[in-house]
Amino acid sequence: MRPSATGLALPLWDEYPERETVEPSAFDSAARGVLAPFAALVARVRPLRLGHPVVVQTQAAAQKLAGKAPAELVQALPAMRLRLRKMFRGRRADPVVVGQAFALIGELSSQHIGQRPFEVQLLAAWANLTGHIAEMRTGEGKSLTAALAAATYALGGVRVHLFTVNDYLARRDHETFLPIFAALGLRAGLVEEGQDPTTRRTAYGCDIVFGTAKQIVFDYLRDGLLAEGADRRRRSWAARLTSRGRKSGDFTMQGLPCAIIDEADSVLLDQACMPFILSEGSANMGGVTVEDLRRAMAVAQEMPATRGYQILARRRMAYITAEGRQWLERHPIAQNGPMRVAAIRDHAVLQALNALHVFSRDRDYLLQDGKVVVIDESTGRPMPDRSWSDGLHQMIELKEGLALTLPVRTIGRITLQTFFRRYQRLCGMTATASPAAAELWNVYGLHVRRIPGRKPDLRLWPQAQIFATSQARWTAVAARVGALRAGVAAILVGTRTVFASEQVSAHLAEQPHLVLNAHSGEREAEIIGAAGQAGCVTVATNMAGRGTDIRISAQTKASGGLHVILTELHESPRLDLQLAGRCGRQGDPGQVELWLSLEDDLIARSDQRLRSLATRLLQAGLPRGCYAVMRLCQLIDDKKQARTRATMLHRERSRDLTLAISGAAE
Repeated sequence: MRPSATGLALPLWDEYPERETVEPSAFDSAARGVLAPFAALVARVRPLRLGHPVVVQTQAAAQKLAGKAPAELVQALPAMRLRLRKMFRGRRADPVVVGQAFALIGELSSQHIGQRPFEVQLLAAWANLTGHIAEMRTGEGKSLTAALAAATYALGGVRVHLFTVNDYLARRDHETFLPIFAALGLRAGLVEEGQDPTTRRTAYGCDIVFGTAKQIVFDYLRDGLLAEGADRRRRSWAARLTSRGRKSGDFTMQGLPCAIIDEADSVLLDQACMPFILSEGSANMGGVTVEDLRRAMAVAQEMPATRGYQILARRRMAYITAEGRQWLERHPIAQNGPMRVAAIRDHAVLQALNALHVFSRDRDYLLQDGKVVVIDESTGRPMPDRSWSDGLHQMIELKEGLALTLPVRTIGRITLQTFFRRYQRLCGMTATASPAAAELWNVYGLHVRRIPGRKPDLRLWPQAQIFATSQARWTAVAARVGALRAGVAAILVGTRTVFASEQVSAHLAEQPHLVLNAHSGEREAEIIGAAGQAGCVTVATNMAGRGTDIRISAQTKASGGLHVILTELHESPRLDLQLAGRCGRQGDPGQVELWLSLEDDLIARSDQRLRSLATRLLQAGLPRGCYAVMRLCQLIDDKKQARTRATMLHRERSRDLTLAISGAAE
């Protein structure tokens, strides 16, 4: 609140800072699409160099601060705060001012937690302060980098939300860097599961807030309900000015000023289309009963394949043909109740077909305690709070013979790509941003800045091994693991699905090994802690590819480091690089091997001509050519996913425009 000349306390106009998103014109959208490839080119040819001015300025300032007591260092804070506030108001980062701030924060970090940022971390933090994505190698210290950038923002009066991969990492980083923030006179809060509203609101009132996307997005949706509309900033101002609407302090959050995202490409791209749905009570199913759903499932099971429906493997969806719709019209299900309505009947049967033929147990979901638990396709982790919409979740429950959970009424909905575009400042870090540089710029306006490695990359990449069948591949992988164990190496076998990890485990039954997948998520820290020991064999889905450092023992390092065996290409090459990044940490030795099969899902759902070409090349003894075709299939699939995200964003923009006209909340 700001006192006026009359003594009345008037609310701040920018009480809930948030970027106002504007629907681009057709010309703007086309222009961005044309220019996006150049953004990717810049990311590759213009990395940040170690001789950058901010590094020089930081080193010069650090020499003057070396050896000073904490009390002396703190005396410089008021003047530094003023310089940083002025700099951020100008929206242009100054290497001199930032270098002085980095030096002070680095000295306090060294004194309080024994960590001083390296040059590469200074460069990455600078990239964050200039509103970019920093591409750092695995093991280069993204956590300290994020803390350095967050502290600099906060000293300049910009409140920061620091997003981590999971609640464990958020709590760990909060506890680790709390002494530094306290020494700087900054408050750091933690948002996690199970907090009461008062504790949560207090955390958001801090200068730096640690949390996960799931926690913060739902708080944002709840604030939207209190604002009675999507424009929290102006509605809250008007409501307080007229003493109507919400009461003071009802909002949990305090706007969207700045976000720093760890593993940015995973959050901004891989999870971009994931809808976060705030719900309550039970939804009205339009007269459709549980028995109607059971009948629809039975009809889907007896529906003639090919003529009645088709499975579009490349789009991962079922499709009812014209002949199939006619067949449904003649079926007894169309004679009674709501199933007489063609739209309702076709939709229910279509979702049943998707449940039966598209979604698979241990790939898309698993069963825990008699419930269907969704598996996140980008991380491989179970998501017990997530469910599919439009009746699909209930159809999968019917397929598995479980009790049905009633659908809930949606009162708020948003996707991550819409949510993060509303932050006034957005930046982050990841090890695999370059392949998606064009999309990051096109959707979020973010440039990717590559950060040089502190130590050389010593990983070896032997030629890919390709097999005609999955069975031959699993047999060969088991033999390879046995040979590596004899050499006292540490081995990480990466799989794409839970089912594949269990297949590998079955072939390794006679060899000691650990399995990390959605079934064993509660033991993740324990399994990862042992994965770097000599002779240890770990079979893992891409749960081991995000937010995880596998530290190798001295014996493992002497025997060639961690060996990563990729057994299947993912939908995006970035996911392969994430798993490969588990080895070669900070200049450690390591080896990445690819053991692939022409029966892998990525190839099986690709174009028939490409599948035939890959088969002929393998039969002709040209594995390199076959591998090139497989990579082409992966690239096509990756581009398809990008188009899906673009379509989803366009639909959400149209929806937001419609709701803005009608005055409805999101």
